[in-house]
Amino acid sequence: MGDANHVTPHARSAYIAALLTHLEVVGFRGAPRWLGRSVDGDDVFTFIEGAVLEHAPYNLAEDQLTAAAVLIREFHDAAAGSSLCEGAETVCHGDLGPHNTVFHRGRPVALIDWDADVRPGRRSVDFADAVWSFTDLTNDDVAVAEQVRRVTVMCAAYPTMTPGRVVSELRDQFMRARSRHRAAQRLGPMAVFDGLLAWIARHGPLLTADR
Repeated sequence: MGDANHVTPHARSAYIAALLTHLEVVGFRGAPRWLGRSVDGDDVFTFIEGAVLEHAPYNLAEDQLTAAAVLIREFHDAAAGSSLCEGAETVCHGDLGPHNTVFHRGRPVALIDWDADVRPGRRSVDFADAVWSFTDLTNDDVAVAEQVRRVTVMCAAYPTMTPGRVVSELRDQFMRARSRHRAAQRLGPMAVFDGLLAWIARHGPLLTADR
């Protein structure tokens, strides 16, 4: 831990402060600590030293993928059962990936950027979104067979998660996003999700095949 990060408050700030405080109390070390408000009214969080990966494809090694899945599972376990779940299965980060993960000596050690997407939800939704990013899934610069292997590695490190469940969740997410863009007549983003759905239709069977 080093210096502090100052963040301008937003509509979900109180919820996130309560969540990070809960995670600290139950002993989850893979997130910043909320330190309170500054004299200027900013939320203040501990700074976690390390590197953040910003550019895909990330091409993470097997041990990095396994460690990432374990870190995400530990977060979900730490949040589950608390009042912050509001009756849901757990709390979802909402934007998990190497771009929001701190790596120390190459190992993922903390989840960062707890923002407005943080809310109660299902583990599988949060995990599928994370797998999409961590494994470079749907990235044309990575061989499909390698993507399949990486997804399998991450699922093996999170009991109850399977490649088939990941595919199903991502398909649902892509369809919902496409519908929102279509309703708003955003043709460019809609075309992006058309492409992602086409990828799932074409390669999904490889991910769901028995191995």
